[in-house]
Amino acid sequence: MALVTALVLKFSKLREHPLLETSMFILLSYATYVMAEAAGLTGIVAVLFCGIGQSHYTYINLSDESKKKTKELFELLNFIAENFVFSYMGISLFVYSDHQWLPGFILFAF
Repeated sequence: MALVTALVLKFSKLREHPLLETSMFILLSYATYVMAEAAGLTGIVAVLFCGIGQSHYTYINLSDESKKKTKELFELLNFIAENFVFSYMGISLFVYSDHQWLPGFILFAF
């Protein structure tokens, strides 16, 4: 699917519409996940390999403005997801009542 995205963005005139170009980049990435799940395969691995392919082939076919917008969008999504995970972990530390505090394990973790 990454190669399809690269070909669509290379041979179309989407460079004239950077917002549409960025949207196609993201929607075709999501389409990879949907197709894998519909086929009964793991969508996370499909998105991982699609991302690797897109970073190598598709990203160079984007216009300069779309490259900037796409990079900023994924940085924002990364920031939001990371904050959610660490906030959830911090809240669960105080909410979960059956903690087992093992000093040896804690020291080994550092």
